[in-house]
Amino acid sequence: MAIFNFFKSAQHQKFSIHTRYYDPVKEDVLKRVQELEGMQGSDTESLKKRMAYKMKRRGDGELRRTIRQKAMRKYFMRMLVLLIVLLLITYLILVKYLPKLTEMMETNTMLN
Repeated sequence: MAIFNFFKSAQHQKFSIHTRYYDPVKEDVLKRVQELEGMQGSDTESLKKRMAYKMKRRGDGELRRTIRQKAMRKYFMRMLVLLIVLLLITYLILVKYLPKLTEMMETNTMLN
């Protein structure tokens, strides 16, 4: 056997790689489509899947709602505090500078 291979020249090794593209959004969409297709039947398993899916979705909505309510409550409290501070500053400015402004205006009208 070695005599027959003696006349053959060695060939280089070939390397080939197949590129793959991974799209997580597409994978997620395909997974959800498969889940929804599994819920389409009228048997008890698909009914269980539909009920579990609806319970899961409703629970997420309640959680989001409570988080949003807390955030809105914080927002309104900040706005209320800011409004009170601005009103106090305005009151103090008016109390301090309003007599001076009226006096300046009176002297100004007397000069004309």
